[in-house]
Amino acid sequence: MISDVLIGLGDLVPVLFWVGVALCGVLALRKRPARP
Repeated sequence: MISDVLIGLGDLVPVLFWVGVALCGVLALRKRPARP
């Protein structure tokens, strides 16, 4: 069971990483027009 959990986490880490990068990019694009 533990090995299956570790494999699952290993598959999720890159996904969460790219999701975070995408969210940061979206937030950055949204903040740009708001700046004076």
